[in-house]
Amino acid sequence: MLPIKLTAVTSHSRFALVAELTTLLNELGSVLDSHQFSNLALAIHFEISARHVSRLRPALLALPMSLSNSSLEVLNSIEATELDAFSSEVPGSLNITFVHNEPDFHMHIPAVPG
Repeated sequence: MLPIKLTAVTSHSRFALVAELTTLLNELGSVLDSHQFSNLALAIHFEISARHVSRLRPALLALPMSLSNSSLEVLNSIEATELDAFSSEVPGSLNITFVHNEPDFHMHIPAVPG
């Protein structure tokens, strides 16, 4: 099975959503990596245990974010797939765009001598 690739949009607090999402993904499998792009977007790479794949769709729909139509199609096709078709871990990624009125977030990176 190819990696699960999902996209979503939210106007919910990014701190609250990321906390809920990482808790959820760690219950179903594990978060491998995440990349924050200012305060506008976040990419999360994860693996889900094959036995929990059927729980992914309802769990993500319960979060305060809107999954794209293509993401819903991917999740629907996964639910229709036999469990034997999955390896022990199913890789995936979720890209979230945050819609808000906050100014752009800039991280100060100190100069390193040498």
